[in-house]
Amino acid sequence: MTPEDAVSQLPNYRRIEIWVAVGAILFIVLLIEAIRRRRLKERYALLWFPLVAAVIVLTVKRDWLEALSFTLGVHHVPSALLLVLVGLVMVILFHFSTVVSGLLDDRNVLAQRLGILDARCQALKLEVADLRAGGGPGKGNGEGEDSAG
Repeated sequence: MTPEDAVSQLPNYRRIEIWVAVGAILFIVLLIEAIRRRRLKERYALLWFPLVAAVIVLTVKRDWLEALSFTLGVHHVPSALLLVLVGLVMVILFHFSTVVSGLLDDRNVLAQRLGILDARCQALKLEVADLRAGGGPGKGNGEGEDSAG
């Protein structure tokens, strides 16, 4: 019996389960590689691992998925898996939304601080230009700039 014959004799849902498990394992490899290359921080990868674990567990333990499907009142068992995945992805998206909102607030504060520093820098440049043009104390070279003097 060739591998193709063995696969063709599997029920359709078993073939789908195999592909889902392979996809989940590939996604774990992708997560680990992204962490290793510093493209993804560990704290965000930790959000994805439970999602992948849920996919693998519910795919391998079909009776759990069937029980969940019955509990949720979903007649088509794979739809229950999809419902669980959508729910978990929504939780992850909500978390990312809160992180992005915080970053936007931080960006606004930094832009305001930059504006203040830029204004101070421009004022200092004008003072230096006035001191150099007016030939004030020390002729702008930083010497003798005491106001008491």
